Amino acid sequence: MAFSDSTVEACWKIAGGVCEQCRKPLNWNDRGKFGQGTWEAHHIDGNPKNDSLSNCEIICWSCHETTF
Repeated sequence: MAFSDSTVEACWKIAGGVCEQCRKPLNWNDRGKFGQGTWEAHHIDGNPKNDSLSNCEIICWSCHETTF
């Protein structure tokens, strides 16, 4: 499952528009794309059914790749 739009928006505001792991600046419009500067809303605990705000983090694609 995916996070709701409202959860992603709230998480984005908390993260301040930067990757929560490496602190790289991100652009809101680059979500879900591939390449430098792109980002994803990531399930911290790895459980795609846990779509709570506390389980959401904004991370760049480079950091997201390390979670697989």
